[in-house]
Amino acid sequence: MKVRCSSENQGRLTERAIEDAAIAGQRQYRAYVSAIAKQIVLKEDDKTIVVVIDVENMGQTPAFETQGLAAITVRPSPPHGRASAPDRGL
Repeated sequence: MKVRCSSENQGRLTERAIEDAAIAGQRQYRAYVSAIAKQIVLKEDDKTIVVVIDVENMGQTPAFETQGLAAITVRPSPPHGRASAPDRGL
């Protein structure tokens, strides 16, 4: 089966391919930063939690002059009362 494309349509397809390549190029050289909880410690007073976060600079282009902010929320587990297994009729 042959598909015929008008020169106008081919031009639009070419423009789209160029735009897609430019976007992919920008993403390739974007700096990526990942934060991972390395250690979580409950202090002896049972009120203080210390979290050590490891931040890794990844990707082909390094990130410079970065800043970070972290917030931690402690919630009961399970969050809504007692956990139960689903009834499977066994």
